[in-house]
Amino acid sequence: MYVGPHVSGADVVPRRILIRIIGLMASLFTSIESDVKFGGGPVELVLLHQYFSTRAWSGYWTKIQEFRGQLRDPVQSVCASSENIEVTESFIYLGSAVYDTRLFAPPDWLTRDPDSCRPSTNIAFLKTHKCASSAVQNILFRYGYAHGLRFALPDYGNYFGGAVTFDADMVRLTPWYKLGVNIFAIHTKWDYEQVKSVMPNDTVYFSIVREPSELFESLYTYAEFEKFYKKSLEEFVESEDVDGDRFRKYLWYNQMAWDFGLPGEAIKDLDAVQRMVDLADEQFGLVMVTERMDESLVLLSHFLCWDLSDVVVLKVNARSSKFKTSLSAETQATLKRKLAPDYLLYEHFLRKFDRLVELFGRERMDREVAKLRNHMEELLQKCNFLKKKSADMRGPNKPWSEMVEGYKPDSNNRSCELFSQSEISFINLLRGRQKMEALRRFGRDSVLGLDALPLGAEALGSPASMMERINQLKRKLVYKEGSEGGLGIIKEEAVYLDLLMYYSH
Repeated sequence: MYVGPHVSGADVVPRRILIRIIGLMASLFTSIESDVKFGGGPVELVLLHQYFSTRAWSGYWTKIQEFRGQLRDPVQSVCASSENIEVTESFIYLGSAVYDTRLFAPPDWLTRDPDSCRPSTNIAFLKTHKCASSAVQNILFRYGYAHGLRFALPDYGNYFGGAVTFDADMVRLTPWYKLGVNIFAIHTKWDYEQVKSVMPNDTVYFSIVREPSELFESLYTYAEFEKFYKKSLEEFVESEDVDGDRFRKYLWYNQMAWDFGLPGEAIKDLDAVQRMVDLADEQFGLVMVTERMDESLVLLSHFLCWDLSDVVVLKVNARSSKFKTSLSAETQATLKRKLAPDYLLYEHFLRKFDRLVELFGRERMDREVAKLRNHMEELLQKCNFLKKKSADMRGPNKPWSEMVEGYKPDSNNRSCELFSQSEISFINLLRGRQKMEALRRFGRDSVLGLDALPLGAEALGSPASMMERINQLKRKLVYKEGSEGGLGIIKEEAVYLDLLMYYSH
């Protein structure tokens, strides 16, 4: 239920309490007609509006949405203060309060002088699935590579954890951790406190969200759900439960909520979803919006105090249009109901994004978007990128999936190559550089990571310490995007085989 209050004096009601009050009221509604039964008697919804008005709330009402369970029943709606309230049958799903823009204080980074701030070099980015996050990651990789920054990188693949929530030991146990960490931009299930524990104190945090139905359709196709479940997207949406077992243990409905750290068992828990959104609002200084990428990149440049040219990026890892699926109106409605938590998250940050753009200034934003697009044109002219099907490409620019298109620069300029370098190829480049630096600075012992062959017992330490390290590492699942069978897992038995075989001798 969304209510946008304008408050004054001592009548300020905490946002979370307001939502609970309205939630309790909504839970008592027993019928939805021109009037609503509340506590056994009919109450015009406008009285609820008047209730808040008499308590110094000016009553800026916006859409109220309530979702229950898997929402298989028809949605009914009634009118309240010129807006619709959507009600279904078993589990109430409430949005966050929308405050009048006059109450929304602009963050410091939005109003500071870009010429007087210091560029951020300690950055944590929650890389959400299928939200154009690979493009954002490429921006961070290029900047960090050019400025000699160090990255949080897994020993193998391109995930920290995958099916399990991030744990600081996933970074601390890597052979290059002693170099320090400046940038965190790897897929993981978010745990702010654990990420914070491996990052410098002045780290800035940001993420990106996407319209949930568009995201799920992209995820379903890209991760090849249909091949595994033997169902079309429409059949899947109509038959698979919201709280079913996640594909590959980490891909399913409400992927953004999962990536932001919502436990799988809490997917129908209203309190847990709301707490997750509230925490995310506190943790992330900026949440970009995929559908508004140019504006997002402008805001990102100010958030990081980077030059606008630093955030120019190609549209990497985007599917070819022939692999996109359209859904019937009925299936779209079913999917939207099943994605209730993701919509709560998305709509919260979309509204916040709108307010940021308004505070930034519409005309100012238009000017900076035009500058960004000019930078993009200059890049295209300089590098003369050729768009190719993934199947026709080889080398570091080849995307992992055959469903996406890649770019190949018609130039020997190394900087051009980095704009189109695939995620895994770029991670391998950064991993190799950090491994060599650790070897040079700390010696051979420091680089005996998960992927290293032991060169002798003395390099591994005592048998007890070696077994302790192996057991610690075996508790971490390491994910990568494999060349066969879609998104896959590197089996831990194979990962540790060389170490165990050597030790057994």
